[in-house]
Amino acid sequence: VSPNFQNRANKLKVDISKVSQKDFTGSFGQRVSFWYIGSHIFLDNIILGTGINNETTNMYLYQKSLNLHTIDFSNSQL
Repeated sequence: VSPNFQNRANKLKVDISKVSQKDFTGSFGQRVSFWYIGSHIFLDNIILGTGINNETTNMYLYQKSLNLHTIDFSNSQL
């Protein structure tokens, strides 16, 4: 097994342990946070959706309401 693969596997282990504590700051955690927040947005707005061009605002609001430690969506432009 190459050192690069070992390094990435170790980072993944750290990210997974962070996710179990609702800390989504790692690379894997950010991907999980998009799915987690997105599923909540979808289930809360299943019939009419959230409108056009509200993705960043909704991600930020749901991140705060779910009390998640992740990347900062407040100034992001997706």
